[in-house]
Amino acid sequence: MIPDNRLATLLDHVKQNQINQCLYHNTALPPSLYSDHMCDRNDFPLSTKLELTRHSDEVWHCQFSHDGTKLVTAGRDHSVIIYDTSTFEVIHKLQDHEAGVAHAVWSPDDSKLITCSQDRTARVWSTETGRCLLTINHHRQPVTAAVWAPNGESFVTASLDLTSQLCHWSVRGQPLHMWPSGFRVQDCAITPDGRRLIAVDVEKKIRVFNFITHEEEYTLPLKSKATSIVVSKDSRHMLVNLTECQIQLIDIETTEVIRRFQGQKQSTFIIRSAFGGAAENFVVSGSEDSRIYVWHKENGKLVETLEGHLSGCVNAISWNPADPGMFASAGDDCLVKIWGRASDTNLNSTPSKRRAITGNGYARTSALRSTSSF
Repeated sequence: MIPDNRLATLLDHVKQNQINQCLYHNTALPPSLYSDHMCDRNDFPLSTKLELTRHSDEVWHCQFSHDGTKLVTAGRDHSVIIYDTSTFEVIHKLQDHEAGVAHAVWSPDDSKLITCSQDRTARVWSTETGRCLLTINHHRQPVTAAVWAPNGESFVTASLDLTSQLCHWSVRGQPLHMWPSGFRVQDCAITPDGRRLIAVDVEKKIRVFNFITHEEEYTLPLKSKATSIVVSKDSRHMLVNLTECQIQLIDIETTEVIRRFQGQKQSTFIIRSAFGGAAENFVVSGSEDSRIYVWHKENGKLVETLEGHLSGCVNAISWNPADPGMFASAGDDCLVKIWGRASDTNLNSTPSKRRAITGNGYARTSALRSTSSF
């Protein structure tokens, strides 16, 4: 009468329940059933290990490469900086953009980088040489985001351009598809399985397209404006930042809201959250109150509130995919902070050693930065 493998299934349930109840579970390994499981808070990245001070204005974006060996940052000072994460020495400083850079994204093999700017262009760079390989100057309004196809042979740019808001390009800059006009896009993502393109419409909507056929599958209305989107590695869920001080975990297939994460402050500016931890066990986000908020993804509990930056918004977070004990945050105070475990040895990088910087109260007028321009 007992189904096959029932005992193994029950044991898996017990292990998953222990993970769900452990606020600081930050490993891909399952817990042992020989004892009650509880991870040590000291093994979680809660300490600032380094402050990178290469930007001269607000830092709007940061992202680790897929192999974790590099970090890219971009901001209002028109510059894009690539660091070596073993030393946090600067590898390249890319300065061809003529306005603030709001987004940067690594190709699947980390050999290329796309940057998106208020100067209405997107640029493709060689991460080895720092040379600009391609400039997309098709859009008539700021380019807000870009995303690579999983095979790395093409990419999509998103823009506030009402007449050309989503464009699919080959790596040589040839147009492959232009989605019908009539809406503006703040952010976009392609599911890792390559099936869907998801676009955040500035008019309180999420639009989901079949990336193979280019047809729209559905439009999901929202109660407030969404500012960013990220998709889980298993292509099942999207994480959406909303201006009502809420982050929603949504099932892509059913559109059901699985979980809501609350506590962070967001009403006016663009803030990008992220999945974090070794097995995407966490949701982490910046906030307009200069703090960083970390939630447990499965039980929705607020794990930590970190005093992040000196002033203004914490605009973006990126968790190192190769090192679950490290994440980065980008803020209005011109700083990029590297966070690690309390037990980790402090990183030493002479050009980027910690130094005090006084918040200078930059005016926030950018169309990309403020949701009021939607």
